[in-house]
Amino acid sequence: VAVEKFIKPARGLALNDAALDALRATLRTNFAVVDRILATRPYMAGDEYGLVDIFYTPSIHLLERSGEIGVMEGLKHLANWWAKVKSRKQTAHATAEAHAAFDELMAMAKSANGTDESNRTGAGSKLQLP
Repeated sequence: VAVEKFIKPARGLALNDAALDALRATLRTNFAVVDRILATRPYMAGDEYGLVDIFYTPSIHLLERSGEIGVMEGLKHLANWWAKVKSRKQTAHATAEAHAAFDELMAMAKSANGTDESNRTGAGSKLQLP
């Protein structure tokens, strides 16, 4: 989903709607499994917030940011888990920093590919690419 919603546009490429629909269907199927698991416990691996929850946070965050969080619609246990995880102070801090870095990376990619005239040189960027 990130490739279709972020990377392709940054490179000046068109979205593949059929691929995006297939990705949504796959996510929906997989999220239904996760929802059933979360029906039996508050966090992915049990009663405590842990590494599995941390692992999934960036992916769910990207879905939300891309406007694709609707794939979780009707999956109340998953939605409750996400609300709980993203309300954590540490998650909010990490996602705010991820937003800034991602925005800068996408601006640089657009600039490098000629799809964004506003930042041709990347001057003043804190993010340095090799």
